[in-house]
Amino acid sequence: MRTVNQWITRTRRKKPKLFEATVNQVMPMINIYYIIFKDRGKVKIGSVRDNMYIRYGIATFGSLSSVKPLYLWELKPDSVSPEQLNEMIKYWNNESELDDFDVSVLYDLRY
Repeated sequence: MRTVNQWITRTRRKKPKLFEATVNQVMPMINIYYIIFKDRGKVKIGSVRDNMYIRYGIATFGSLSSVKPLYLWELKPDSVSPEQLNEMIKYWNNESELDDFDVSVLYDLRY
């Protein structure tokens, strides 16, 4: 069984970049962070949030296996916006100017 600290360490190795942060209007104590990260030779985009169960990991909704947009996998059609896709391509080419995201800022993580 993984602990929260092990999950944080593993997620930091993916070098996540913060694309966008939103405050949940229904539950203001839960912030949602959209991050772009590298995992297994692909650039992925997904979300993490405060008060999440880490056993489910990052909720990935897009994956890019090459620089070409043709190789974009999406959870459902149009789930990755053109701006997100452009940032994923920049991240693939090491040209991204997004800020690094530290997963230790997430509040109340649980296994």
